[in-house]
Amino acid sequence: MEKVNLIFEYYKEQRVSAQRFDSQRTAITNFMILISGALLAFVINKPDSPYEIHAAFFLIAMGFFGSLFIKKLNERAEYNYSRARVCLEQIDEMVDSSVFADIKEKGLSMHSKQYKVFMRFKLHQIWIIPHIFIMFLGVGLVIRMY
Repeated sequence: MEKVNLIFEYYKEQRVSAQRFDSQRTAITNFMILISGALLAFVINKPDSPYEIHAAFFLIAMGFFGSLFIKKLNERAEYNYSRARVCLEQIDEMVDSSVFADIKEKGLSMHSKQYKVFMRFKLHQIWIIPHIFIMFLGVGLVIRMY
């Protein structure tokens, strides 16, 4: 039983690490939205400013790099989640796994009935949308100038 407790502690550590990456993803997205909103307000309030083109290209770069950050943070979180899944599988092997298998099966069945459509979407794909929108905002500003 000592080994099960050790593996479970490692499982909890991996979950906390993964959740830290998810929190960073939220913080970066919120920061990017705040900065892009301020830049957009600047451009709208000062039309024909010589800095408009710089703001537009900065928005494009922010959107691009924000998307990369989100992908990287998702990769790191998934790395920790995959370790956590392996921990649970090992605990399953050590303990009577029929208990967990039944719970997993019933939980998945209930969840898939309620969320048929949303199960098809990956969360990291949704998190990239604001960053792509910021990039298109910059492209729209460039098109508007020329």
